[in-house]
Amino acid sequence: MTEAQLKAAESVRRALEKAGKAGLSGGVYDCGFMLFPKSEDRQSIVESLCNGEECNGVDLHTPSIDLDGGAGV
Repeated sequence: MTEAQLKAAESVRRALEKAGKAGLSGGVYDCGFMLFPKSEDRQSIVESLCNGEECNGVDLHTPSIDLDGGAGV
């Protein structure tokens, strides 16, 4: 990896660490990479996000990188 790529990867790691300390959980699911409060029902949040419904979570997607590991392709 290039220096810029290594720095970007470290930035992502720090951001995920900060999210965990703020009480968020998440992961890669069938329809994307999601974050939600640890106190929420994981299955319900994931189903809602995959169905495009409003809920107490967020699907982090961007056109510049596949955050679902290619599962949504």
